[in-house]
Amino acid sequence: MTISPSKFPTRWETVPFGAVHSFNKGISITKGELVDSGIRIINYGQIHAKNNLGVTTTPELIRYAPAGFDLGGVRPLKQGDLVFADTSEDRIGVGAFLRFDRDEEVYPGYHTLVARPHDRFRHKYFSYLYLSDAWRDQIQRSAMGVKVFSINQPLIKQAVILVPPRTLQQRIVRFLDAETAKIDHLIAKQRQLFALLDLRNEARWHAAFVEFTPVKTRPLKRLLVKQYRPVLKGSGVVTAFRDGEVTLRSNRREEGFTFSETEAGYQGVAAGDLVFHGLDGFAGAVGISDSDGQSTPVYHVCRPRDSEDDLRFIAYSLRYLGHSGFLATQASSVRQRAVDFRNWQTFGQIPLSLPEGKEQQRIVAELDASAAALADAKATIERAVGLLQERRSALITAAVTGQIEV
Repeated sequence: MTISPSKFPTRWETVPFGAVHSFNKGISITKGELVDSGIRIINYGQIHAKNNLGVTTTPELIRYAPAGFDLGGVRPLKQGDLVFADTSEDRIGVGAFLRFDRDEEVYPGYHTLVARPHDRFRHKYFSYLYLSDAWRDQIQRSAMGVKVFSINQPLIKQAVILVPPRTLQQRIVRFLDAETAKIDHLIAKQRQLFALLDLRNEARWHAAFVEFTPVKTRPLKRLLVKQYRPVLKGSGVVTAFRDGEVTLRSNRREEGFTFSETEAGYQGVAAGDLVFHGLDGFAGAVGISDSDGQSTPVYHVCRPRDSEDDLRFIAYSLRYLGHSGFLATQASSVRQRAVDFRNWQTFGQIPLSLPEGKEQQRIVAELDASAAALADAKATIERAVGLLQERRSALITAAVTGQIEV
């Protein structure tokens, strides 16, 4: 559905978005520069977050730039400002935004476009309108890109705003506030169940690694052999994600990564290699690669030194030691939320306790089964959440376009 005057009730106006908004950009700060306290900002990542409902700015969507960070003349947000993400990993995410409604100093961050509405258009009705399919379709059809989709001022200015009478705007907001609150409550319950499943899985991991009897404890350099493979020309980039999946970036997402213009320093990766991220491994970015490809020098690519050792067990052990906090004590921090294991000697000194070979295989099989069950349960929850979100979107679209009486 697109917005056209002939499709909507009489007395409803249509105006260009660009005629009733002024525009600003956010500050230039990357994800790696964020800290735990300092200057409050909203980055594009929070705009795309699952818990962003669009019509309000909740505290968990706030991130921080270091105190004294160069703001480049960017001014703080005003209540009623709309903060759009100017990039998206897919066309569906194009037009994602949040309405800033907090009484505190917060700045727009990286990859954001701020639309400041004229007074008449600061009404909450318009935030619901910008969540509707009728409005988002206009932008998504015009978004530029292939792997990453971008929006800019000229594109968003062309979109058409649907303006019902003021009294009707108020009724629509009251109706949608009430109805979406019910749906959001059900979604929150599903998210809570999601978190409980993670806790149960963590308990299984803990039990698996505290109950076995170790037959040897050795530094990693005695268990693993670091590989130095040449890069196969044209091969894809392999990434270790914090959830333990090691795969080609193209299998997951490429938004937010920095690509080198040359392959200098890159190393080859073979399916079946253990791949450990030198800066994010402490947070779980370690696993067995499912693909051939290449990786940056920040990774340690390894094979087992002893054929009796199960490489998957070693990978699971490293993830467990990371999540338990042990790895964070074994190396220095180069920045907040990053522990530096890029040096092979530092990484190689990590002590690892292993049971005998059959016990390793038993634990791996148990954790593989637990991971599969967890993935199935989460998929069921995601489907339920998806249906609720579809219902929410359809309800909003119907209300803000006059398709239902409110």
